[in-house]
Amino acid sequence: MKQDKHRNSAFWRTVVVIGILFAAASNHPVYAEWEWRSLASMSAERSGHTAAAFSHKIYVFGGIRRNMRQENLRSAEVYYPQYDRWEDIEPLPIALYQASAVSIGEFIYIFGGLCNERMNNQIMRYEPSKNEYIIIGEMPVPRRAMGAVNFGRYVMLAGGLAQRMEYPRNGLLWDARENRWTETPPLNQPSSGAGVVNNGIVWIVGGMYFGPLDRIEIFDEGRWRLLERARMPEPCGEMGAVFLNDSTLVIAGGTTLRVGISNTVRYMNTRTLQWSNLPAMRQARTSFPLVRLDSRLYAVGGGISMQQMGEATAEVEVLVQTDAVWDNPPSDKLPTDTKVVLYPNPVVGKAAFLLPGTASQITIFDANGRVLLHEVVNSQNSLWNMPSGLLINGNFYYILTLNDGRWLNGRFTVLR
Repeated sequence: MKQDKHRNSAFWRTVVVIGILFAAASNHPVYAEWEWRSLASMSAERSGHTAAAFSHKIYVFGGIRRNMRQENLRSAEVYYPQYDRWEDIEPLPIALYQASAVSIGEFIYIFGGLCNERMNNQIMRYEPSKNEYIIIGEMPVPRRAMGAVNFGRYVMLAGGLAQRMEYPRNGLLWDARENRWTETPPLNQPSSGAGVVNNGIVWIVGGMYFGPLDRIEIFDEGRWRLLERARMPEPCGEMGAVFLNDSTLVIAGGTTLRVGISNTVRYMNTRTLQWSNLPAMRQARTSFPLVRLDSRLYAVGGGISMQQMGEATAEVEVLVQTDAVWDNPPSDKLPTDTKVVLYPNPVVGKAAFLLPGTASQITIFDANGRVLLHEVVNSQNSLWNMPSGLLINGNFYYILTLNDGRWLNGRFTVLR
């Protein structure tokens, strides 16, 4: 594989600078009062599936249904959080297990995976607006069980399994604009099923290498560097991993030596490298995606048994902050007095809040008191852009939490 050394070195310098700026700018707290709540289940039990957040929805592709036939799945579906509903979408062109997916722009890209015991090296592009797939290229080598993260137009694939159960050390970098591949420097510890995430810097957490691992590596100054001071509390692989905010890395579930399949949830402050616990998931699960969507974390499906002919689940749960929202309040407790001026009202696409101070969070309810959105708004002092497609026509209620601890509430109407 030929590389343009000058171009690659410039790219990695840019990645490192972006990562330093991200880390320095973030100062979000992790709140103490959290709980997991059950949501509507998927239409199919899945383990080893892949998922991507796109346009305030969660898209899920493939996986395996661990019945007697170990059936690989072509089916795919989408979750609408505002309605707590799953809908089937166009199936994958081929059944895929342990593929990797990321969203960039108007598309979701799906890489590699296992297709009924044959390794796949295709790059598939799914276009949600058309509900269709196009095969747009191939990976240099087939891989599965990789972590995938993106930097703008670039996608990094790290870890995974190649043919003949080999653990490749080098990662792969894909330029979505040029449809071109290059290799990254080698990992210190090859693995599959690791948590690969980014907050401007790529982190690879845990994974499996003839058993669970407790390592953490970051991509720093053009190389992978082990963080000896930040090892995981216990070895774990095939877990869900995501950044809750720029400085808070969350890992959930996975396979451990101590308890087998786990429901433990932990987070690490990436500045202090200290670990703490969040509430455990209701369902222990492994080989599942943990998806961040609109400031919430969703645990979607996964394997739930260590037996050879184990089971997969269709169950989905969400981690919510209990001290910031009401749990289905009665209608007479909904905020009704408008203390914040909204312009325009009715709202079309965006809402301008004229505040006496700066706001840190916004929560939106429907007329029955159901929470539709809870989002950190980064000390916004006037304008908050409502996500396109979040709300249909009707009356809605909001609570704005100000930086000084006060909260303000009101009602608004949406027109489409």
